Amino acid sequence: MANYKLTDDAREDLRELKAFSLRQFGTLTTREYLAGMRATMQHLANMPGMGTNEVESLGLDIWSFPYMSHTVYYQRAADGISIIGIVHQSRLPTLLLNRRI
Repeated sequence: MANYKLTDDAREDLRELKAFSLRQFGTLTTREYLAGMRATMQHLANMPGMGTNEVESLGLDIWSFPYMSHTVYYQRAADGISIIGIVHQSRLPTLLLNRRI
């Protein structure tokens, strides 16, 4: 089974997402949303080609895959994927360009 790992930036994205979701939607909804996101990230690790290659729009070999109100951005790795960002649909993905990738 392939693995996914989160960069420090992606971990911070998840912390912010969790805090916001807890305030807005409560514990149960947050738990369900994050469980679905983890399942999606594992699925991407197993099948990284199912995402969209963003090389034309971002200028880097970054892939994306939507999950409900967010988009998971990742790079392929030998043993799965490295998740570099989890961005809400209201934010521009170009913020990824300011991160250390």
